[in-house]
Amino acid sequence: MKKAPDLTSLNWDDIKYFLALYRYRRLSLAAQQLGASRATVSNRIQSLESALGLPLFRQEENGFTPTPAAIELLHVAEKVEQNLSLDYLGERLQKLDIPTIRIGLNEGLSDNFIAFEMAGFAKRHPAMIKLVTLPKNTNVATKEVDISITIQQASSELVVSKLLTNYDLGVYAGCNYAANLPDPLEVGSLGTLPWIGYIEELMYSDSLLYHLELPDEIKFSFQSTSLNAQIQATRADLGLCILPCYIAEHTPGLVRVLPHLSFSRSYWISTRKDVIGSKKLKNVWDFLIERFRAEQSMFIGY
Repeated sequence: MKKAPDLTSLNWDDIKYFLALYRYRRLSLAAQQLGASRATVSNRIQSLESALGLPLFRQEENGFTPTPAAIELLHVAEKVEQNLSLDYLGERLQKLDIPTIRIGLNEGLSDNFIAFEMAGFAKRHPAMIKLVTLPKNTNVATKEVDISITIQQASSELVVSKLLTNYDLGVYAGCNYAANLPDPLEVGSLGTLPWIGYIEELMYSDSLLYHLELPDEIKFSFQSTSLNAQIQATRADLGLCILPCYIAEHTPGLVRVLPHLSFSRSYWISTRKDVIGSKKLKNVWDFLIERFRAEQSMFIGY
């Protein structure tokens, strides 16, 4: 069995070079973005690959193409980037006695809706907003977070919860992969095609096991606890994937197949009954409910 990478040997400063090359796909563009030389970017990527024991990019005619290892690393790298920025900001704001509100939610909703909306809130209301995105349901009852947004309604008697919105999901593929699918694609043939999805034994909610609602048993070619990793794998033409429409419809390189086949889930907001009356929390609570109400059409009707 191949030895697992020793992550303690990683130089976390190399992460920013990895992210730049992943995002821009060319050494010259990555170097320009970082204010570094092409040689420095190349050497940092080689250092990271050496520490991981895995290749992260393939150099091709049109630039650098990420490997499956790079797709998996992307999620971790973005979290490192985000946490380092938040740690620095947190140290500065801590001195100003600004209220802190911790919001627990999944990465897809955070990256594609809540982060932008809460940035707008923070500009108008002094507050330190912490978005806690973990591969599990965050728990307001245990004071892990102040507000939680989940795909299932909280059941604790200590908690108050409210439906924010329903949202649609569909089956998507990368553009090249979709172009080579049978025409017409029949639902009965889905079991013969490769799929991308969550790792079933690591799922925190059965509501994420969308494939169980398909008529036939399917075979996975790529699985990850990260929604972003699934999206990148789908864009890379590894197979079909069930994705939230409000994300996939605005992601370049994705095409919906079998548009008549859809799935529905819900987002619920919850907090503890003993803090719902707190002004600092109530401001955020009311703001989130209002923004979901105003953007309802973003989540349904696909």
